[in-house]
Amino acid sequence: PATFESDNGTWYKVTEIASKAFKNDEKLKSVTIGKHVKKIGKEAFYNCTALTGTITINSMGVTNANDLLFNNNNNIVVKVPAGSTTYTTLINSNLPANVTIETF
Repeated sequence: PATFESDNGTWYKVTEIASKAFKNDEKLKSVTIGKHVKKIGKEAFYNCTALTGTITINSMGVTNANDLLFNNNNNIVVKVPAGSTTYTTLINSNLPANVTIETF
């Protein structure tokens, strides 16, 4: 989500996905990254074996996508906004052959 509500009722923007946040998650099938996210930590989705579909990045400004890499044999499509810095960041990283980048 782009925002979340804490236990005390305060709303916060989601700006980062921590390193190894979903590492080894066997149930995660697809991902939508909110519009406020600026950083995706190393191995955030590493070895998510059920991740077989699409990762949609709604943020125009993910400037750090440290190893937004996957260790599985599934074909994955990463969708990023056209004209975003995210696209350039991902293209310049070492994506595995089973990952395709598309713009929307």
